[in-house]
Parts: sequence; structure tokens; C-alpha cells
Amino acid sequence: MIKKGQESIIKMLMDRIEKLKYSKDYLDKLDLDNLKKNILFVYIQNYIFSDFPLEDRQLVEIIKVSMPTLKKNIEQLIKQEYLTEISKRPITHIISDKLQEVLD
Repeated sequence: MIKKGQESIIKMLMDRIEKLKYSKDYLDKLDLDNLKKNILFVYIQNYIFSDFPLEDRQLVEIIKVSMPTLKKNIEQLIKQEYLTEISKRPITHIISDKLQEVLD
């Protein structure tokens, strides 16, 4: 019984790692600057591996940019339909439904 549980977890992780590799390849082909790709990659990792959305203030700490720089880039990614704002307080974004469809 424990072995089945372990095998199930290993399969789930392997599937998610494959999805992450596919996502990285997909991002590499997009016509975006490196900062926007890094922002998207963090949001994609959060989508794949976490059940909780990532607040913008957390992302600032992860990618080491100022909040105004992050905000400007996120606004552009929203216009390009890669991200969606889901909360204003605290400001929180997730990858868009359109991007989720590509990755799933």
C-alpha cells in the first residue's frame, strides 16, 4: 500500500516535471524579453507545483526587481494575454486561461 502511494507520487512529479520542461521550451520560442520570460516562468512553476496563487510582492523577492518594474512588465503580459489579475489586495496574478490551455 505504501509502495503504491510512493509510485503515485513519483508519477505525479514526473508528469509535472515534463510539463515544466514543455513550458520552458514554449517560453523560449516566445518573442519576449528575458525579464518577461522569467516572470512567466515563475508563474508557470507556481501553476504546476502549487495550490496557492503567488502575490506580486512575493514575485519581487524571487526575481529581484523593483515593484514598478514588475508592475510594468506584468501589465504588458496581461495585454498579451499571458497573465490574469485575480486579486487587487494583495495584488495577485496567475497565468491566463489561454496559457493554461497551451500548457495542459
